[in-house]
Amino acid sequence: MATNPPQLSRRPDIDGLRAVAIIPVVLFHASIPGFQGGFVGVDIFFVISGYLITRIIAKEVSAKGSFNFWNFYARRARRLLPAALLVIVASALVSFLLVSPLEQSKLAPSAVAALFYVSNIFYWRRTTDYFDPVAESDIYLHTWSLAVEEQFYLVWPALLLLAFKFRNGPVIAMGAVLILSYFLSAMLSYHSQPLAFFLSPFRAWEFAIGGLVGFLPDRRRRWASAVALLGLLLVAVPVVALSSDGIYPGFVAMIPVLGTAALLASGSSDHPVSQLLRSSPMRLIGLLSYSWYLWHWPVLIFGSELLGDPTLVERIGLALASLGLAGLTYVLVEKPIRISAYLAPRPLLTLGLAAAGTAASAGAIGALWFQAKSEMLSPPYRAFTLASRDRVSFPGCATDFADSKVRTCSFGEGEKTLALLGDSHAQMWFPAIQAAARGYRIVTFFKNACPAAAVPAFNRRLNRVETECAEWRDKAIRQIRALAPAAVIVTSAQGHADDPVRWRDGYRRTLTQLAPSRVILINVTPRFPSSVPECLARAVHSGTGDCSVSRIEAINPSVIAAEFAAAKGLPHVRVLDLTDELCGPVTCEPTRNGQVLYRDTNHVTESYARQLSPHVERQLETVVAAH
Repeated sequence: MATNPPQLSRRPDIDGLRAVAIIPVVLFHASIPGFQGGFVGVDIFFVISGYLITRIIAKEVSAKGSFNFWNFYARRARRLLPAALLVIVASALVSFLLVSPLEQSKLAPSAVAALFYVSNIFYWRRTTDYFDPVAESDIYLHTWSLAVEEQFYLVWPALLLLAFKFRNGPVIAMGAVLILSYFLSAMLSYHSQPLAFFLSPFRAWEFAIGGLVGFLPDRRRRWASAVALLGLLLVAVPVVALSSDGIYPGFVAMIPVLGTAALLASGSSDHPVSQLLRSSPMRLIGLLSYSWYLWHWPVLIFGSELLGDPTLVERIGLALASLGLAGLTYVLVEKPIRISAYLAPRPLLTLGLAAAGTAASAGAIGALWFQAKSEMLSPPYRAFTLASRDRVSFPGCATDFADSKVRTCSFGEGEKTLALLGDSHAQMWFPAIQAAARGYRIVTFFKNACPAAAVPAFNRRLNRVETECAEWRDKAIRQIRALAPAAVIVTSAQGHADDPVRWRDGYRRTLTQLAPSRVILINVTPRFPSSVPECLARAVHSGTGDCSVSRIEAINPSVIAAEFAAAKGLPHVRVLDLTDELCGPVTCEPTRNGQVLYRDTNHVTESYARQLSPHVERQLETVVAAH
């Protein structure tokens, strides 16, 4: 492999390769059948960027012996920033019209993170799972990949300049980045998927592979056609074979990355794959790919807001509409600024305008955020805002994700002890239990997203089964048995009850292990398709909509039956069914007597939980009296 890359020349096939990247991404986000692995298109973009940027840097260093950072970042700013600012601000303005102040206030931090190219860090810190359906409401989620690219642009030139001081330095440096980053990414994907997915150090290997391809001899080999065909196959298969249910990036991300590298390495000689990539339609889509990527996600989300549940034809129409916006953006904004004869020789002016534009955009979004915050606390939104914040907090008392250490807290000083075991729903019912258990000392055993039922806990935030949950549960049960409480209250969210038979057997195991202590099992609570306060606020904002759901949709009757079946024949266990306090005979309403019952999709507010304490108190008296 050569120390210096071959001379940089226009590669029309790379425009087509961008089309190969963007089309699967858009169709994946539009939920088009057959493209369930289309998210790999982002990896293709990363490899292309690594290839092009490495060659640009290496060419300048080879020709001049130095590198002009000002010119480099000015070119990047002219190329990327204008379209990004347009889409980010336009999306904020549209959201101001379409969604309620509660949702607007939550989108503002995402918009600011997108403006400053730190959205990948923002979503990682928020522990968002990219594939979580709940995340689909965030119109800026897709900007995480733009942040990764910008962070790459900040680090890569300095790394290569340092490496050029040594013989074969760039190749060695990129090889080291490739090996270290890839294996760290693969390992972390199995332990903390958002960390590996969002953060740039664990995506750097994809850029490094592109950079290494840039140092391959630029000769047209007789094997070019076969290499290109293999590369196209390696890119296409993951698009149709992978899905969001698997571990990603993991080791498997190497497949589309190697496919992209093969397509780049095969050159633009006259072979069938190159002819396809150089065709006019593919090149046109490739030229529009950046603007299309920016527009497609907010258009799909806003379209879903307006259409409800779009049909396949409507989703295709939304994708094409976003392509139309991309075309306008490319012609009117992206291309004119990128090739501006006035700005090109003035890098400092370009960077100054970029900073000013970013600051002005941040100011506009800040003004919208301030307006939304003001409206949140004014009628008629105030009740919804307060409900979204109406929760009990247990700092230091709950075990977090990927941790099996049991953390207990004690409340009250009664002679009798009551243990409370479960996930966030156990925390949710604490106000009712505390009000009911006067004269008791309450000892809590909480772990987030870990059900009391002994079932595998698939954690969407980690994107894996959290084995730490089972370890924590076994330790907690042993500690409860040693505590010998007068009663134990257990409860869990129904999110883990995908299999009623497994749910029954899992609860049966837990309830049996807690003997001889008396046990109260509080059944699962309703789950709404979207945040109740936000849904109610949106209904007021739009003047339409009904946030109630059918009872059978909100609470699977098979899950309720499974919990009663788990307790059947166990004399030390009673089931406390609060369904009728949360739902009517046919529907589950989000409000009762003007009071908002939920703070999100499935947690009742602290205020309403406390109101249900008489039901807990009667059950507790019955259980303890029978002891």
